[in-house]
Amino acid sequence: MDKKDSSLHLTDLCKPWVSSSPRVMSLPSLGFDPCVTVKQVSLSSSSPDECTVAANFSESQLSVCRTNCDSSWTHFKTPFPLLQASDLMYSKRDNAFYFASNKGLYMGSLHLSSNKLKYQELRFSSLPKFPEAEWEMLDTCFMSKHFVESPSGELFFVKWYRQFLHKENNNNGRREVEDIHSKTRRFMVFRQDDNTKALSYTQDIGDLCIFLGKSEAFCLSASLYPGLKPNSIYYIGSGLGSYHLPSGTVRPYNPLGSPKTLHAPFWLDPISS
Repeated sequence: MDKKDSSLHLTDLCKPWVSSSPRVMSLPSLGFDPCVTVKQVSLSSSSPDECTVAANFSESQLSVCRTNCDSSWTHFKTPFPLLQASDLMYSKRDNAFYFASNKGLYMGSLHLSSNKLKYQELRFSSLPKFPEAEWEMLDTCFMSKHFVESPSGELFFVKWYRQFLHKENNNNGRREVEDIHSKTRRFMVFRQDDNTKALSYTQDIGDLCIFLGKSEAFCLSASLYPGLKPNSIYYIGSGLGSYHLPSGTVRPYNPLGSPKTLHAPFWLDPISS
């Protein structure tokens, strides 16, 4: 972001395999305080000439720019905070951007052919059966929500539960908090029914792997990428690791001495160009 005029520039510099020379997509001025930070960005295409960019710059505003026709951004106010608890996702199947409300009760959508945000209540046809103690533990966790689309067009809704932990230090008889970090406890995955749009809890996504971080979530077929474990979620941010859906096993990949929180928690989608 150019802080002088609040214009935005996107580049694929971090994807050296995409092209021999990095591309830069220049977007118009945002029209508001350039000190604002970008929380989420999602693109309908990697083509600078035919691309719609959706971005979340504030808690309750979605901003959209169409590179082929817009000379300015269109800003949509939402009736609830987006916060950092929901990702923006572009659906190739539906030609629409999706996001969830901060409590995961509603799904917001913006279709490429529309200039109006639409909302629908998320309906769950089945929920996991956990012991009461497990639900009590999850109630103490921070939950983020993520929509992700499989290569075949299936839509999943993922809940990521992280618990905040701290380390105390005894300083002359006074207990002081020395360190605070978060730890991944559980994921819940719900598959959307194509006809009813209801979400059903599942521990079986087959050959798929889901990648979650600060970047837009994406799915890969494990059989196409040696080393990936099917039916798993790979996460980055609150540590680095994987989660096996059928067993509920968290496998951290944090080497001894590595930071508990990563400052660049992004996955790069190898099939995105």
